[in-house]
Amino acid sequence: MKPNPISFLLVSMVLGTMVLALAGIALMSIKIEMVSEYSSSTISAEGVRSVNVKSIVGSITIIGEERSDILIKTEVETIFGKRVLDRVEIEVTSGPEVIIRVKSSIDTPIFNVHMEVWMPSDIPLGTVQMDHGNIKVTGISSLERCRMDNGLMDLRDVRSIGNLSLDNGDIEVRSADTIRGVIMDNGNMFVQMLNISSNGASFQIDNGDIIIEVPNTLPADFDLEVANGHLGIEGLGPVYDTKGSNTLRGSLNGGGPDIKADITIGSVLLRSYELEGDE
Repeated sequence: MKPNPISFLLVSMVLGTMVLALAGIALMSIKIEMVSEYSSSTISAEGVRSVNVKSIVGSITIIGEERSDILIKTEVETIFGKRVLDRVEIEVTSGPEVIIRVKSSIDTPIFNVHMEVWMPSDIPLGTVQMDHGNIKVTGISSLERCRMDNGLMDLRDVRSIGNLSLDNGDIEVRSADTIRGVIMDNGNMFVQMLNISSNGASFQIDNGDIIIEVPNTLPADFDLEVANGHLGIEGLGPVYDTKGSNTLRGSLNGGGPDIKADITIGSVLLRSYELEGDE
């Protein structure tokens, strides 16, 4: 007797369902547990001219305050056990240029490193760099450059900021005395400036939105351009020299260094605020 193809198909479907069900039960019986390893170290800040922090994935938090040393706290976490933790190293190089670096022999990161650096606020930051995650810096005199592939940059009360570079994510800068330039591929940006250096400030985004806040007493020129999107100003009065659908140029308080914004797709909003103590 010839086999019935329909019966064979039904039997195959039933057996397949049973295999999937058994596999699901087996996976449910496996307990996935996060394991962590903590470390802490302190080095003297005497003679230190700059601090550099370089990580791979996770978070970097840098806090400036009155102190005479540099405190480094790290947590390495993974769901793949101690064999992964043993292949992650926190390397600290002391001297005039302090370098705090996360190193690993694992090609694809299957871990997170959460790092806190407590340091004197008057020592400059050189380079802060990470592939994926969050970077937060507060209360530091200056930051020369910050680079990240994906994530969030949150900079607060950093008096002088050099260059920021982010491929995908968001940037928030509050109470920056001066900032030199920002380059982003995709994301949103908020920048609150207290002042502007003689070299001006430049912001470039391929795809995203940017809000730039400046004091209402700041003397500056501005040049805003959007290839495809929207331009706007708030609280600055009739200050235009040129106003078009894609370009907005003008002067604030008699003019000064340039504020430039160049967006391919997105929007630019330039608005003013009152500094504390202004009437």
